[in-house]
Amino acid sequence: MTEIGLWKCVCQGRGDNSFPDIEFRMGGPLAQHWFKITSNEYLSDEMQVWCLVLLRPTPEVKGRRDRWILGDLFLRAYDVIHDYENLKVGLVGNALTAHTEEV
Repeated sequence: MTEIGLWKCVCQGRGDNSFPDIEFRMGGPLAQHWFKITSNEYLSDEMQVWCLVLLRPTPEVKGRRDRWILGDLFLRAYDVIHDYENLKVGLVGNALTAHTEEV
């Protein structure tokens, strides 16, 4: 782990396809939305043979460590729509990176 809390790993660069895509689910009681981040998006190869993993969990809160901050890494992969009038935020990805399940 680096001094700023990021993991590092040996890799062949951002295009190294030996690292898996990461899929996660967000949503409410009516629908669950799946999102995918590829290794090309979550790895940084600025350190020669080492890659930085640009994901990290939030600090533990009340004994739980199951939350993640979706920062610029996520926002570069998806378009974000801010609906101020209806107090909603929408996320738009392409057909390969997002899908929805009815609950």
